Amino acid sequence: MDDTESELSVATRHVAIAKDIVARQRIWLAELEAAQRPTEEARKTLDAFIETLAALEEHLSLLQDEEERHTQQPKVVLFPLRRPRLRVVAKFDQASSAPATGSPARP
Repeated sequence: MDDTESELSVATRHVAIAKDIVARQRIWLAELEAAQRPTEEARKTLDAFIETLAALEEHLSLLQDEEERHTQQPKVVLFPLRRPRLRVVAKFDQASSAPATGSPARP
């Protein structure tokens, strides 16, 4: 990987190469079967290539998820600039509807 190539582009390239390798191995396996030649080693190799491809695809998926998280716009939450003030006009005694004694009402 050179300095100008991102990790995401490298992972994408590796997945493409691995897919090509798997496809060529499948063709080779089919040719061996058609020629009625032993296929055990070719099949094991194909299985190893498929496992490698799966790991590369998983890595690519993780990089894509990370890239998506970094490119998303942050959510903007708006808050009121100040809380509205509530004024107490008069305090009432719970037993009667007359104003309570003690502290005068604030305007």
